[in-house]
Amino acid sequence: MDVDLKPTACPYLVPPKPVLPVHSGGTLPNSVLVINAEAQRGLGPVAQILCCPHCRCSMESRLEARVTKHTHAFAFALCLTGLLCLVPLPYCLKSCQSVDHYCSRCNRFLGKASS
Repeated sequence: MDVDLKPTACPYLVPPKPVLPVHSGGTLPNSVLVINAEAQRGLGPVAQILCCPHCRCSMESRLEARVTKHTHAFAFALCLTGLLCLVPLPYCLKSCQSVDHYCSRCNRFLGKASS
């Protein structure tokens, strides 16, 4: 299949050219770079090496497991079914808990593990 690459007469079909800002002082203003910690990449259930957006250090994240409402609901369901000896099980299993990532230097929250 041949593609016709000649310019078209319709200006709306041509992609716009980037417009660069013009400054009269000769110097560009200071730029601000905003980094979202959760937008860096998906955090997993294991510690990861990444750059902290708060202290800008490259480090291995510190993990903290915490119980969620789903952990409590699973324990409550075990209680209702009469399996009282298994009620502590969701609080011991890592698969029933959420994992939060923190910076090992400044201890700031980096994100929650995506499952």
